[in-house]
Amino acid sequence: MKQRMYVCKNCRYYLEHYIKSEQSLFTIDGHCINSEIRKKYPPAKFSLRETCECWEPMQIQIEERKQSICYVLKRMQENLEEIALILKDDADREILNRRQRSCTTKNVFCELQKNDAVLP
Repeated sequence: MKQRMYVCKNCRYYLEHYIKSEQSLFTIDGHCINSEIRKKYPPAKFSLRETCECWEPMQIQIEERKQSICYVLKRMQENLEEIALILKDDADREILNRRQRSCTTKNVFCELQKNDAVLP
């Protein structure tokens, strides 16, 4: 049976660092973002460990990230719907303004024709 490894690199509080090389990202290292650990150990004495009393499964971080992304995507969708509504309203107003200008131009032309017909 495979033994579970409770190390920093598979902990909820482990934050990986990446570098970009051409078109790919590569993991180079990471650090712990657990504020309780940071309070216990001064930065000079703190390093990643093989065992930690504050270890929690990485799955928690993954689920939190998914929830956060879903929330952000939902807000983006709502914002895009609002923007689309504004743009549609602006387009509808522009169409209405064009019709009104067209009707006004036609009315002026009709009035001119009527006036010409009245003239001797």
